[in-house]
Amino acid sequence: MYLDMEASLRAHSRCGAGLTRMPTRLLIIGYFGVNNAGDELMLSALVRMIRNLQPSAEITVLSRNPEQTARTYGVRSITLSNPKRLIRWRLLLGCVWNCDILLFGGGTFLQDYGVWGWRPIAAYLKLVMLARLLAKKVIILAAGAGPLETAMGRSVSRWIVKLAQITVMRDPDSIELLQAIGCNRRHMRLGADLALYDTIQPQEPKPRINCRPRAGISFFPFYRSICDDPSRHEAMKRELVALIHRLNSTHDVYFFALQRDVDGADNRFAAEIGGLCRCSLHLVDFFDGENEFRELLNTMAMCIGMRYHFLLLSLMAGIPAVAVNYNPKVASLMKEMGLDGYLIELEAFTATGAMNIIGECSEQHLFPDAVAGYLKRQETNLAVVRDILKG
Repeated sequence: MYLDMEASLRAHSRCGAGLTRMPTRLLIIGYFGVNNAGDELMLSALVRMIRNLQPSAEITVLSRNPEQTARTYGVRSITLSNPKRLIRWRLLLGCVWNCDILLFGGGTFLQDYGVWGWRPIAAYLKLVMLARLLAKKVIILAAGAGPLETAMGRSVSRWIVKLAQITVMRDPDSIELLQAIGCNRRHMRLGADLALYDTIQPQEPKPRINCRPRAGISFFPFYRSICDDPSRHEAMKRELVALIHRLNSTHDVYFFALQRDVDGADNRFAAEIGGLCRCSLHLVDFFDGENEFRELLNTMAMCIGMRYHFLLLSLMAGIPAVAVNYNPKVASLMKEMGLDGYLIELEAFTATGAMNIIGECSEQHLFPDAVAGYLKRQETNLAVVRDILKG
């Protein structure tokens, strides 16, 4: 590690003397390497954006599965997962020392929701503090915030934002939340989700002639994997199976799985639900191929689900969508699109209630201006990345 530090100092010295311009070195932080489609979509888009602007940039990604991440995206990748604290800190010091920019690459990382509470963002704060002590830039790009239900979660999030030189949030509600906990609104900008980097204008669903229409669904076992509540989990399963049976009377039903092979993952839940159904349920696994996943999604006549990026991609493809709200980011997305009336609270989810809203969904008018306005906010993301690479 000492040799890496020494080489880094020599490189900066040459650059400062005007002898050569060294490529920008970025350390990208996020929930990567855990087979979650939303996070992988954002990372893929961010890497493409950086490569398009500066092909020589040196990109390192913190990942739970560094071999897979390096192979998939053509980047350097490391993990801090090590049972020995001293080794973890040495790795942490080394990766921050050898970067110019610490970049949080999207996602709702400013939250204390889930089984780990505020602990993950406390770890992020250590990274941010170390980066600032080493005079590195800290950038938050296209991130989300909330829920922040604990005093510790709010305090840690406030310090992360205060220490960052640039903060870009992907939705207005996240900015309002951060402002409410004491962050300066003037230091924050409004961007868009990174996964839409290549989406320039609203898409059109693919027409299907002389075929049964298709309905896309996307659910995960929230009550089992997050709340550890068996009774509510069983109730949710019963309502979901009933919904699939009712949808199947008029549509071919496709289950879109956006997380794979962890406890509570979508693909395992789909298999569980499929075993209870008396009709055909088609599984579409994101990790079987992103292009195939997107192409199939674009053939849906309507969609209903929980996953944020499933809903986002559906809406941007012009597909009528009903959202089941398990997290503030879902409600925020529907609110931005002017579709509050097509939002079902998870606690109130029933097959009958969902079908009533789906009946209205066929007449849903997506607001082209809202979609176009959202896509236009990608320019903020691009401008920030362009500026930090120049700097």
